[in-house]
Amino acid sequence: MKKSFLALMLAVALVSLSACGNQEKAPEATATPVVTEAPTEEPTAEPIYARTDHHWFQLGAYYVARAFAEQADVPFADLTTYKKYVEDDFVGSMAYYTNDYPDLVNSPEEFVYYVPTNDIQTTYYDRDYANGYESDLILDPSAWDNSSYYMVFMCGDDKIVHIQTDCDNDRRLVIFKDSYGNALVPCLTSSFSEIYVCDMRYFNLNAIDFIQKEAKATDVLFCMNVFSANGPNGQDLEVVRTQNAAYDTSSWEDADTEF
Repeated sequence: MKKSFLALMLAVALVSLSACGNQEKAPEATATPVVTEAPTEEPTAEPIYARTDHHWFQLGAYYVARAFAEQADVPFADLTTYKKYVEDDFVGSMAYYTNDYPDLVNSPEEFVYYVPTNDIQTTYYDRDYANGYESDLILDPSAWDNSSYYMVFMCGDDKIVHIQTDCDNDRRLVIFKDSYGNALVPCLTSSFSEIYVCDMRYFNLNAIDFIQKEAKATDVLFCMNVFSANGPNGQDLEVVRTQNAAYDTSSWEDADTEF
């Protein structure tokens, strides 16, 4: 099994939850790593990483989502079924990080994003899974500053998102992610009946309780860049795993966990 996949700086894992068991204990689960080598052999004129931003483009997320869907054995919509939009003046976060370096600021790139065409309903909640309101999954960036286009995907990170789709396979996916996961979410709306999106940095609940009791998840996906998985952000995964737990965690070696 190859460990590298086109330098797609993602740590992605599929977890298929088995029987939840005793409510006082953490549910048992099995984990299957998702390894993707695409699109090295697929011709495309579009880049999968931004030149002026630290994120990938949605096309890169699409290829990883497809690999995940294949291993999860769920349907997956072809890219031709999406509506394609292009903003031609994107200058992302690298301008900020370089103090508006002129050669960067004066060399914008295209920001391409894809909107799923199946029927979905998207509800946004705060970090406590309260105060819900409905809105679009992908927003219109036409009135935004040209550095903010990546916010089209759920308008950022600091919320819990619940997506109900017209996919009738009764599969319920929970995604724990950083901002890299945002671009991937729209690529799975034809694959699961329900999707819950949680950012590990902005989540006040206990992750296991949420997966087991609220979402009643059949699948869990961790989608983040390798720095988040292995750097300081990785500690947030341990926080959401143990905070506000309804079961006994006293025997867990939380302090010894390494990322």
